[in-house]
Amino acid sequence: MGKSLSLKIGNDLNELAVLCREVHNFLEDEKVPAAPVYKIDLSIEEMLTNVIKYSYDDNDRHEISVYLQIDPDRILLEMRDDGHEFNPLEAPLSDLSDEIELRRVGGMGIHLTRTMVDAISYLRDGNTNMVAVSVNIN
Repeated sequence: MGKSLSLKIGNDLNELAVLCREVHNFLEDEKVPAAPVYKIDLSIEEMLTNVIKYSYDDNDRHEISVYLQIDPDRILLEMRDDGHEFNPLEAPLSDLSDEIELRRVGGMGIHLTRTMVDAISYLRDGNTNMVAVSVNIN
């Protein structure tokens, strides 16, 4: 079992920025190559930005947890939130064939995450969304 990091933030974009820096620094300190670091950075930023912006109907503080584990051949990322049920695997992939001006707004972050990572899964457990991402190191 490799090194791990467990963090919690509120549903606030400023807290997300701090979390992203902490995760990035953790991965760099563990000498993870740049390409998988980029994929994990992107996954966290895009998926949790969606959670913070669209998952809650109130202005209350909600807790979002992030767990990261570095194994010899991959990085495992798990994100949990108590927002509206949303399975990113069921979101339509962005149509990249249209001219950029004609494309629908939104969905590009989910598209990028789904196409760049090596594995992604979703589970709804009670009132909790759990997205797990795996990125190969080599």
